[in-house]
Amino acid sequence: MKTFVALLVTCLGLLAALASFNSKPTQPNTIDYPKEREQILQVIENESKAFWDKDYEKWAACWVHEPYIRTMGWWKDGGVTVVKGWEERGPEPKGIWMNFRNPTLRM
Repeated sequence: MKTFVALLVTCLGLLAALASFNSKPTQPNTIDYPKEREQILQVIENESKAFWDKDYEKWAACWVHEPYIRTMGWWKDGGVTVVKGWEERGPEPKGIWMNFRNPTLRM
């Protein structure tokens, strides 16, 4: 009986393997690189405009709200600063912008 069960399991495994070989391979998605580039540049433009206009909702919509995001900055008195994750990055500008509501002047 044990031999029969082992043979049955082996046959079922072989049938499953053969079935997977007979299925049509899936084609990888083709990437439209010029379109991707334009979309990436549009997000960058939208994020920059929203930042300078101090429009928090539009600015936040340009970011992934996940723990893996990072931003880095440097200034003379503070040195290098790394902000980790949306929980830290997201609320910071909102608080600052509440005190300075007028859009930043740009040249």
